[in-house]
Amino acid sequence: MIETDLLRPDQPFTLRQPRPDLADDLAFLDVCRAHPDLRIESDQEGTLIVMSPTAWRSSNRNACITAQLLAWAERDRAGEVSDSSGLFRLRGLARRAPGAAWIR
Repeated sequence: MIETDLLRPDQPFTLRQPRPDLADDLAFLDVCRAHPDLRIESDQEGTLIVMSPTAWRSSNRNACITAQLLAWAERDRAGEVSDSSGLFRLRGLARRAPGAAWIR
């Protein structure tokens, strides 16, 4: 294996660590606030996921998707749009920040 196989610019690196002590939303948000430079999420079981920043291509693609979603939502007026900085509470202990989201 060579170094370029480990970290690829358009494939985020994720660090996973089980943290049952962060099941409480306030405890989870405290960790996020203590590390504002990190993109922290969690899966359904509460395992912390620290995402690396995306590369230019992914960022550009997300911007295009968010712009199209926003244009549609403004015409439709049935919901709100969020970009990749919005963190959502999902099933179990999952907390995710999708590239773009629409909420009715």
